[in-house]
Amino acid sequence: MIIKPPIYSGVKEYISKQRIMFNTPGHNGKVILNSKNFCKLDAASTFETDKPDNPTGYILESERQLSKIYGTVHSFYITNGTSCGLMSMIGSLLNPGDKIIVDRLCHKAVIDAVMLGGLVPIFVDREYNEKYGFHGGINPYTLERALSINSDAKAIMITSSTHYGVVTDLQAISALADKYNMLFLADESHGAHFPFSEGFPKSALECGADMVLHNAGATLGSISGGAILHINNKNIDLNRVRQTIYTYQSPETSNAFLCAIENAIYYVNNASKKYSALIKEIERCRDIVNDGTDIEWYRSDAKGEYCIYENDISRIVLNFAKIGISGTEAAALLREKHGIEPELAEKDNIVLVASIFNSPHDIRKLVSAIMSIYKGFLKKHINPYTPIPYINNMTENVTLACVPMKVKYCESAQTEPADVRNCICRQMIYTQSTYLPLIIPGERITERHLESLDAVIDDGGTICGVTADNRFEVVDMAYEYSL
Repeated sequence: MIIKPPIYSGVKEYISKQRIMFNTPGHNGKVILNSKNFCKLDAASTFETDKPDNPTGYILESERQLSKIYGTVHSFYITNGTSCGLMSMIGSLLNPGDKIIVDRLCHKAVIDAVMLGGLVPIFVDREYNEKYGFHGGINPYTLERALSINSDAKAIMITSSTHYGVVTDLQAISALADKYNMLFLADESHGAHFPFSEGFPKSALECGADMVLHNAGATLGSISGGAILHINNKNIDLNRVRQTIYTYQSPETSNAFLCAIENAIYYVNNASKKYSALIKEIERCRDIVNDGTDIEWYRSDAKGEYCIYENDISRIVLNFAKIGISGTEAAALLREKHGIEPELAEKDNIVLVASIFNSPHDIRKLVSAIMSIYKGFLKKHINPYTPIPYINNMTENVTLACVPMKVKYCESAQTEPADVRNCICRQMIYTQSTYLPLIIPGERITERHLESLDAVIDDGGTICGVTADNRFEVVDMAYEYSL
C-alpha cells in the first residue's frame, strides 16, 4: 500500500492554486540561491565547514559583511525564527528579577522570554484607532510616566512596525531610554526591508536602538524562520549574545538555511532600486481606490494621529466597513475569485504585504480585484454602510497577580469559561495569526478578557492556549503580587 505524505501533499495542493502572494514569507516562492539543488547546499558540518556557534571562517566573515550592510556593531544569523531572536535578545541582557518595560502589542515570544528569565514586566499601552479598528503607536508621554515610576527597569522592549505597518516614534523612545539609562530593544521583525529604501520609515537601527531583530523571511527573500539579530551598542557582550542564541537554537544549523538568509539580504541590497517602482505603483493605486470607491486604502495623512509616527507603505491595509463586509469575507473573495492571498484578515480590515518579489503588475491586479468587489457592492446597495465605531478589544492596563515565572511552578486546574473570572491564568492565551498575547500568565482573568476572546472568534480568528475542549488552565494563589 502506497502512503502519501500528508504535509507534502497539503503544501503541494496549496501552491498549485498559483495565487498572487501578498503574505509572508516575502520570497513568494522565488528564493534566490544561485543553486539548482537546495539540498546540496545542506552540507554536513565537518572540519571543512564553519560552525555557527563558534565561527572562525566563512560564517564569521558573513556576519561581518552583514554588519557593514546594516551599519551595526555585529549581526547574528537566527535560524529558529523570530521567537528565538526575541528570547535571545532579552535573555542575553537581563537577569532574574530585573524589570523590563514591555509594549503591550508584543509577540508572545517576548512574554515567553519574560517568563523563562524570571523578569518583572511593566506593560505600556498603545493608542487605538477607533475609526479603522487597529492599534496606533506608543505615546512618549505615556511611556515616560511608566519609566519615571519604574526607573529601576533595565530595558524597554518595543514592537515597530506592527502587523498594520504602524511605526511609533522610535527616536523619542531612544531619547527616553538614554534619559533613564535603559537599554532600548526593538522588535522590527516586519521592517527588515526598511534600511534598503528611503521610501520606507527609518529603521530602529538609525533611531538609536541597542538591539534590533529583523525577520528575513517576512519581507525579504529568506525561507521562513530566517532572522537577523543586530547589536547596535558596543558595550553589549557579544559572547553572551551568541551563547544565548545557541541556548534556543541548535548549533547543527543547516548550511542551506544560512545560504538562504544570506542570499536574501545580498539580493535585496543589490536590487534595492526595485522598491522605487513598487512604492510608486502602490501610491498610484492607493489614490485610485480611495478616490473611486468606498473601500479605504489606509494612509496616515496626519502625522502623529493615534501616535502613528509613520506607516510602512508596503503594508497595504484595506478597510471594507463602508460597504458592509468583514475582513474575513473580503479575504475570501480575494482568494476564491481573484487568486490573491492576503496576509491578515480581521474586523473590517485586510492586510497585504508587498515585498521586493511583488511586481507593479501584482499591485494592478490587486486594484482590479478591489474594483470588482466594489462593483458587486454597488449592485446590492444604494448608499454606503455607516460603520459602528470600533471598540478596543485588546485588554489594557495589565494587572498581574504574580510575576509570570511564578505561575509556571504552581499547581493548576482546568476550568470552564463560565467559571474563570478572577482566576489567575497559567498559560498564555494568544491569537494564532498574529501571536498577540491576550491574557498574560499571572494575570487575573476578567470579563473584558473573555469579551476580547469572543471578538477574535467572531472575526474568524483562532485562540491558542486553551485546552482542546475550550477550558482554561488556572492556578490557585492566595496572595497578590504588587509590582
